[in-house]
Amino acid sequence: MRRYLLPAIAFGIMTMSACEDDPGHGDATISFLHPTDNEQIPMAQANNVNIHVRFEWDGSSGEAVAIRLVAENQTNDVILDLDVDQHDSPYEFEQSVNLSSYPVGTEFHLTASACADHDCNEIQQEASIHFTLVE
Repeated sequence: MRRYLLPAIAFGIMTMSACEDDPGHGDATISFLHPTDNEQIPMAQANNVNIHVRFEWDGSSGEAVAIRLVAENQTNDVILDLDVDQHDSPYEFEQSVNLSSYPVGTEFHLTASACADHDCNEIQQEASIHFTLVE
């Protein structure tokens, strides 16, 4: 009996330690560095609009992020639809997009999601902004 008791106790201690070492996924903060909410982007810059979003997790790393950019009120017009598997905190997403084919006054909706799983089924935090092309 003693022969089995010691390994069982050791296994229990290791299991408890492993659970305590895993901090889980903390709260996420999403910051839109460019564009910012309600920013007006001149048409002269529309061919090279920099999308720059920063993700930070409190106390741990995330699993994935999702970025969606659409022309407002045009649900079929998806410009960016990316899921990025990442584990760094902070993590910065940056990509340029060409919006010069859209007319002046077009409003865009940018959504960023911080996910607790690789498939982004469990969203920890989601934030969105709008920006517009101007003359």
